[in-house]
Amino acid sequence: PGTRIQLPAGTFSNFTVNLVGQGSPLKPVILEGQANGSTILAGKVKIVVKGSYVLLRQLTFRDVDSQDYGGGSSLVKFDACSYCGLHRSQFNGGPAAVMSGTADTKHFKTVMISSAAHSVEVAFNAFRGKRNAGSVVLVNRLNSRPNLVEGHRIFRNLFSDRQIVGNNANDFDVIRIGDSYTSQSPSPSEADSLLSQGSMVYNIVEFNLFQNVGLEPNLAATCKQTNSYNTTQCKGEPEVISVKAPQTILRFNTFLNINGGVTLRHGFQAIIEGNFISGRNQRQGVSEIAANSYGIRVMGDSHLIVNNHIQDVSSPSSLQAGISILPGQPGTALNGYWPVYDSVIAMNYLKNVSDKVVLLASDYGGREKTILPERLLIGYNLISGQLDPIVNMADSESYLSRISFVQNRSDGPELSGILSSAVLKVPTIAFKNLEAGFSSPTDSAYVGSAGVLSQSNTRHNEILSKLSEVAPAPAVTRMKRLMQFLKIKSGTLYDNSKPLSEGDVGPLAP
Repeated sequence: PGTRIQLPAGTFSNFTVNLVGQGSPLKPVILEGQANGSTILAGKVKIVVKGSYVLLRQLTFRDVDSQDYGGGSSLVKFDACSYCGLHRSQFNGGPAAVMSGTADTKHFKTVMISSAAHSVEVAFNAFRGKRNAGSVVLVNRLNSRPNLVEGHRIFRNLFSDRQIVGNNANDFDVIRIGDSYTSQSPSPSEADSLLSQGSMVYNIVEFNLFQNVGLEPNLAATCKQTNSYNTTQCKGEPEVISVKAPQTILRFNTFLNINGGVTLRHGFQAIIEGNFISGRNQRQGVSEIAANSYGIRVMGDSHLIVNNHIQDVSSPSSLQAGISILPGQPGTALNGYWPVYDSVIAMNYLKNVSDKVVLLASDYGGREKTILPERLLIGYNLISGQLDPIVNMADSESYLSRISFVQNRSDGPELSGILSSAVLKVPTIAFKNLEAGFSSPTDSAYVGSAGVLSQSNTRHNEILSKLSEVAPAPAVTRMKRLMQFLKIKSGTLYDNSKPLSEGDVGPLAP
């Protein structure tokens, strides 16, 4: 405990370390570079950390050659490590993908948190320019874990210029938590038991900045010139963050110029709160919206999606929208599409969402997805600049009766037909400008000081009351317990959340 190993300035090639430390909360074991970033690791680098209370910090990774590694390798791996961390380090660039047809053969990760790790923190780092397959940060999980609380936290990092070779393949995401095989662990009953004790699995991604995540620039230019965004080559990876685990929290992150969005692919009981999402590119005098950008895709049950700000996104896909709620498959396989039910989508602000804002039963019938979403509360959302704010692909009046629409508002034309009561027509909404190209309504009836729709205990009670009209009592109890983990409440520290800039994240952030 208390051992501190400081590397000198200079470039170290082919740096391989197995670090096993047994630190303590007040005396961690530390491996660090120089504070000014002059300790540079290059070539074939491999750091494996085991033990407890072990910290890596102030390291600079540059010109790493992942072609020298086997498939599935990583630069930094937290193996059987508890209360360990990676702080204030820089990961610059990376080799091109090693392609075989449409697939990368290496799937090389930057940081891998193994299923044997517990409470690992990845904080105040900068990850720039990764171009090959393999998540930038990957959280692996056990299918059966004695301690159900995992407690990993990805916090205040910069994820920039994640350039994707357009291969329509998986594993070009930035962050992936879990996989389909472990996505139902803990079980729903075990997860409910955690909630009843005031706890969760607690994998948290918060206050990170994701910017310029999309197709490699030359490929993007070709796709734009040929208007071929719906082709295999130009789609790229649709998931900036891929959640495949129960009780994951994504909050107060900012996404700028993204080709893709946030996907709840597997798992249940996620909390998606207070994120700012934009597909607009505003670099070097350009102002255009990425053609495959979206907000949030929803699969699985008992999710709480509130106070998110989604602006300037556009996608031709029937699976993607501002918020898209997918149907499920009968007898769902672990890697299939799990039905959506008992969820709350409320107090979100969506502006300038092309084609589809809230998309219900998206891609209904595709891949045998025939179980309609139901027992949902879709309420208090504000939609601006869109002619058709809610699209129901299943087009069934009896189905819509199992969804509670409450005081959603839009400044577009009044809706007709079976969705006419889902959205209230309001006058043209006045806006003020926020950071990073976002805007916010000025009317206090719509918005609080957080720049997204306001929230209070009164509104919580309204939501639970309306959810109880379509969902059973245990689901309402579960949602009430999930709401206890929300941070945006009147008068709290988080009321002043705003879009993040580079000064708020990374090694130099305060």
